[in-house]
Amino acid sequence: MTTQKTPDPAAHDAETEALAEIHRKDRTLDENRQEHLDEKLEEALEESFPASDPVAVTVTTGTEEEG
Repeated sequence: MTTQKTPDPAAHDAETEALAEIHRKDRTLDENRQEHLDEKLEEALEESFPASDPVAVTVTTGTEEEG
């Protein structure tokens, strides 16, 4: 017999807020500006021509520690 753990709403809210903060920081990074992402996509499309390779575009995240 297994017992189910009752979800903790406060822990869920804290985790949700932490993830939201990470996403806010990611959006402020210069590499993630829409213009820069468009350039990266265009470059990836050119590199994958004639469509034999999948397009690979990465988005920089701010989750790594600086220093």
